Amino acid sequence: MKRSQTALCVMAAIGVLFGGCSVKKTPPIHFYYLSQSTPQIGISSPSGPKFDSMRITFSHASRVSESTSIYYIDKAFKEQPYSFSRWYDTVDTMFESKLLLALKKSATVKSVAGSGTAADTETVLEIAILDFVQDFSAGGPSRGKVVVLASLVRSKDGKSIATGLFEEHETAKTQNAEGGVAALNRAADRVVADIIAWLQSLEAQKS
Repeated sequence: MKRSQTALCVMAAIGVLFGGCSVKKTPPIHFYYLSQSTPQIGISSPSGPKFDSMRITFSHASRVSESTSIYYIDKAFKEQPYSFSRWYDTVDTMFESKLLLALKKSATVKSVAGSGTAADTETVLEIAILDFVQDFSAGGPSRGKVVVLASLVRSKDGKSIATGLFEEHETAKTQNAEGGVAALNRAADRVVADIIAWLQSLEAQKS
C-alpha cells in the first residue's frame, strides 16, 4: 500500500508539473502596417512641379522611430512597447515610403529620391519623427500622436530654406494596440498631407 501511495503521489506531482507548463502558452505576435497611401493627397500642383528634385533623409533616430515596437504612454507617463504587437517594419522606413508616394502623387516634385540613394538633388527634405505613440496620459480615450519636424535644405550650399513642425492627434476607437495603430494611421495621413501643403506654399528654388 505504501508503494502504491508513493507512486500515485509521484504521478500526481508529474501531472501538476506538466499541466502547469502546458497552460503557459505564449500569445502570437500581431504585426501592423502604416498605410502607404494618403487619402487626402491628390494632384495639387496643376501648374507643374514646385521643385525640380528632392531627396528625403531622416534624422533624430530614436527607439520609437527606429524599432518595430509599437509604443504607448500610460497615465503615469511611462513609455513602453506592447508585448505582442509590433509594426511590420520600422516607423522611419514606413513613413518614408508613405511620404515618397505622396510627393509623387501630388506632383509637388519632378523627381524625388529616398534616403537610400546618394543622388545629387536640388533640395533635401530632412525628416525627424519626434513622436509616434498611442497616448493614454490624459485619461479617457487614448490618442494616436504623431509629431514630425521637417526641414527643407538647399543642396548646393546647405542653406536651410524652411522648417515646419507638424503635430496631429487622433482618438483611438479601442483602447488597445489595434485601436492605437488605426489612430496612428489616421494621424500620419494628416501629417503627410500637412507636409505636402507646406511644401506647396514655399517658393520654388532656382538652381
